[in-house]
Amino acid sequence: MSARDLVLTSTAFNGFWLLAVWGQWDWPLLLGLAAVWLRWPRAGLWALPIALVGVGLDSLWTQAGVFRFEQLPGWLLVLWLGFGTYAWALRRVVVAAPSHWLALIGACAGAMSYWAGVRLGAVSWPMGLVPTLSLLWLEWFLLTLAIQAGLRRAMQSDSRRACAHRVRPGEEA
Repeated sequence: MSARDLVLTSTAFNGFWLLAVWGQWDWPLLLGLAAVWLRWPRAGLWALPIALVGVGLDSLWTQAGVFRFEQLPGWLLVLWLGFGTYAWALRRVVVAAPSHWLALIGACAGAMSYWAGVRLGAVSWPMGLVPTLSLLWLEWFLLTLAIQAGLRRAMQSDSRRACAHRVRPGEEA
């Protein structure tokens, strides 16, 4: 992925994030994701488990009193599906990145995105800023490493499958 493509993809995801968190446009964004998944079905397959884990973690934090939502919003699921799709789109960059740097960037960006959600009024943090940011930083550090490991496995599996289907010279197709 070129630097230009990385910037464009990341800018598109940040716009998606803003529409989900601030605009709370769950249905239009879900339709947009469905269009992406029709073109790249593996992105949708990858996004679903990430969304389930993400919504599960957010539900856990809500039950534990770390987050407060009026109710667990539909846009949150759409946001996690969008993030999973974004991770799939960046899979080559994610897999190639040194794990320690990627985890630090993921921890900071993930935690700060929740803080931005607080600033936009989408969620509140009853425990306060420092404890919540600390928990989120740790969560995103570990989540980033898990996503990188999962993408590595997925790409290795794809590579093995592609090698198994190649036709050697002299063999019939």
